[in-house]
Amino acid sequence: MRLSISVLVLVCSAVTSCGVVPEKVSIHDPRVKPMLEAVAKVDRQASGFSPVSRDAVIHLERGPRHGYDVMLHIDGKTSRTIAFRSVGSGYEWIGEQEIFEGPRKYKTVDGEFLESITLTYDKVAASVGS
Repeated sequence: MRLSISVLVLVCSAVTSCGVVPEKVSIHDPRVKPMLEAVAKVDRQASGFSPVSRDAVIHLERGPRHGYDVMLHIDGKTSRTIAFRSVGSGYEWIGEQEIFEGPRKYKTVDGEFLESITLTYDKVAASVGS
């Protein structure tokens, strides 16, 4: 039984450290800094994206996958994914998807819900998805 638990812990640790499962990180994590610098270079507001909250929960996914090298999964007032491509010693912002609740409500058999609005912008096909 102890051996099984040890093996499971090692496998889970290996899966998280190799980037298969996004790793929870702080906005102050030095690995996130180059990505935030890439985000700052883009006029995201012109595309309708809101600023990233400083208290958001961030998960780091390392690739490469589906046209991106790294992706940030960010949950706060909105839910978003931001995709990056490695360039030299930094990153380039290549796409983003932000999901938030709109002001309108709709009714279903399961109850009344706020509408869900999704903004997506890709510089590279299939870099972000839901």
